[in-house]
Amino acid sequence: MPANTINALIDRLEGLMRRFEPGNGLRAQKLLAQLGRRRFPDAASLIRFHEILVFLRAYPHTPAVRLTCEELLASFHKRVTRLRLGCRRLGLCRPGSVKHRGYGIFSNLEL
Repeated sequence: MPANTINALIDRLEGLMRRFEPGNGLRAQKLLAQLGRRRFPDAASLIRFHEILVFLRAYPHTPAVRLTCEELLASFHKRVTRLRLGCRRLGLCRPGSVKHRGYGIFSNLEL
């Protein structure tokens, strides 16, 4: 998997989220910035990103990580809408035809 695919970036961020060694706050901040600029191609990766943001918001490495998470979470609804519209525009789904069974806020995500 190329190092800068969305899933690779999420994997790297997920690997850092519970590790509080020196330098990991800066690494997490850089990964958040990279992921914040990306468009997510599917619900699964978007949900993973959301779960990590919520965790890092609650347990930030640094104040900057917390602030970035808050900013990304505040605009998260736009990512969901963009994914939903992209799916419909490409003819990959009809309203309500694709459901993701997860938990929490995304327990019944419909595209």
